[in-house]
Amino acid sequence: MKLVTIAALIMIAASFQALAETPGELWRDGYSITWESSYEDVEECTPSTGVVLSDEFIFICDGYEYVYHYGAVFIASRSFTYNGRTLTTNYLCIEDEDECLSGTLVRKGR
Repeated sequence: MKLVTIAALIMIAASFQALAETPGELWRDGYSITWESSYEDVEECTPSTGVVLSDEFIFICDGYEYVYHYGAVFIASRSFTYNGRTLTTNYLCIEDEDECLSGTLVRKGR
């Protein structure tokens, strides 16, 4: 039963992430900036190779993205509660790009 519940929560979180991909859509859907940096190297972001952000966080993309960006980035996040559990969805947004990358934000060292 726990596995089914966890799978359902993951699917719900993924469906929320699929609804908004541009910074404007994220703001309208209640996302806010939870972390930002004026300079990061973001070459590729995949489920197996995350992006190390200022030696503090690692952002692991849901899909395979090859952006080759050097400059400002920010994380937009939103939390919601489902069946008593709080889940957070995250996007890595890149300066001057129209799309944000959906994924998981992990504090380095955990």
